[in-house]
Amino acid sequence: MLSANAIAYHNRGKTVLQGVDFTARPGEVTAVVGPSGAGKTTLLKMLSGDLSGTGRITLNGRDIATTPLSDLARMRAVLPQATPLAFPFTVIEVVRLGAAQATDANRIARLALRHVGLAGFEARYYQELSGGEQQRVQLARVLSQVWDPVGNGTPRWLLLDEPVSSLDIGHQLQVMEILRDFARRGGGVVAVMHDLNLTAMVADSVALFRGGRLVLQAPPAEVFTDDRLSHAYGCELRVSRAPRDCAYVLPQVATAAIA
Repeated sequence: MLSANAIAYHNRGKTVLQGVDFTARPGEVTAVVGPSGAGKTTLLKMLSGDLSGTGRITLNGRDIATTPLSDLARMRAVLPQATPLAFPFTVIEVVRLGAAQATDANRIARLALRHVGLAGFEARYYQELSGGEQQRVQLARVLSQVWDPVGNGTPRWLLLDEPVSSLDIGHQLQVMEILRDFARRGGGVVAVMHDLNLTAMVADSVALFRGGRLVLQAPPAEVFTDDRLSHAYGCELRVSRAPRDCAYVLPQVATAAIA
């Protein structure tokens, strides 16, 4: 399990996260949602060990503050919002960075590229790709780091910040199925999401944030209510039901308060 207890983070006197208790379980996709500035990315950075605050975070029962980085790298892989590269790496070289600890890094890197629909891109230069293609290359890199969702009986984790932000709808659905498959095979997934409809389709658990605090963490049906979402996002939202009882969210008022 990935667990955060009473975590908080302050930056230049501003409270970014305050008193957050958060849990993600292997075998599930846990989505983190909320308006911009709610603390979602800060939460992910704290869960991955990239930011230090107060409180305690454990991954598979180990305190991440005292776990060697090499051990963390074997247990979890992190996809940030953006990963700029200044040097002319080929696609396969980028993906192999994630599989560096594997004895068969080249094979895993090629499998990961095929998994995200980029077989045949190995020799292309990363900088020559579109934004969506670059995002899928980075996802392949992350997947290759934790290619087997369970290792030696221990779940591995994907920690992803807006993994579908640059993708068209077809590739968004492909990526979400990759996350579901990783969870079905015993791994854990935590993904910061902006698309509430995709979240409703795939998430087992949703953590709704507002103003640096966790409003509620529960199954999508409990989080996605008119009142909760409207309050969190500061606009009137209505949760409806599509065929197959999948929630979708429509903005009802296209105005917002201006300070």
